[in-house]
Amino acid sequence: MDSMMPSGSDDLGSYVQFFLYRVPKKNHEAMIALERKIIAGWKKHGALQSEFYHLTPHEVVRGFTSFEERISAKEDEEIWVEVQRYRSREQRDEIFDAIRKDMPMLELFGQWYGLVTPGENSTMGDFRRIKI
Repeated sequence: MDSMMPSGSDDLGSYVQFFLYRVPKKNHEAMIALERKIIAGWKKHGALQSEFYHLTPHEVVRGFTSFEERISAKEDEEIWVEVQRYRSREQRDEIFDAIRKDMPMLELFGQWYGLVTPGENSTMGDFRRIKI
């Protein structure tokens, strides 16, 4: 087990996806309601955990760039981070294959695209946990 991870952290898997995107502040409540439905779909297909965060006011440490600046967020937008947890890359692939065949989930994703700020500043990445 990772020395930096709390006890029981293996339940959180060793593979995660991070999604970083902008949401117009006016869509905040609608996005929360939609994400509740999407979370149920992720769980139905076997994802271990779904988490959502939005950026709060903070001090930017010297040598770093604020996410707001990095992804060109405007004053009327929130920056959201979504974390999807899986046991492994293989499990992630199996879940994605199942979701591609799940029309209700695909419809929810279509609604999601209608609530976020479109453009090139949405970012995602897959990460494997480092054992330290």
